[in-house]
Amino acid sequence: MDKLSRDEQIRLAARTTVGCSTLDGPNRADKQIMMGVHGNGLTHLLWMNTQNPRSTVIEFFYPGGFAEDYEFTSRALGIKHYGVWDDKVFTSPDIPQVAYPDGFQGNEIPLSTSSTLCFGKRADDQLEKQ
Repeated sequence: MDKLSRDEQIRLAARTTVGCSTLDGPNRADKQIMMGVHGNGLTHLLWMNTQNPRSTVIEFFYPGGFAEDYEFTSRALGIKHYGVWDDKVFTSPDIPQVAYPDGFQGNEIPLSTSSTLCFGKRADDQLEKQ
């Protein structure tokens, strides 16, 4: 997103919607999902549609590290927030303590592709129940 103008970034965040009718049937409501590593880019969640009960932020952290910046902001706006440590997923009220281990501010955040895909399916199932 750093190559987009500020206006383009806001417009993109505002329409971060994933339609799932092709995969899950024609009556499935759209979900608004923003995914990203912990960092300033997640500030764009401020422009997500808070009227959509399926709005979700998925934030990837360095394992063992956690900052509540975007978790708190998401929750305050009524947006569901999930934190991910490689292959572990957490959400409120069961969030870890704030921690900044060595590597937290680095550029290498491990992420298990298979567990992320499984998590996406679990989150999707939970959103479907809403």
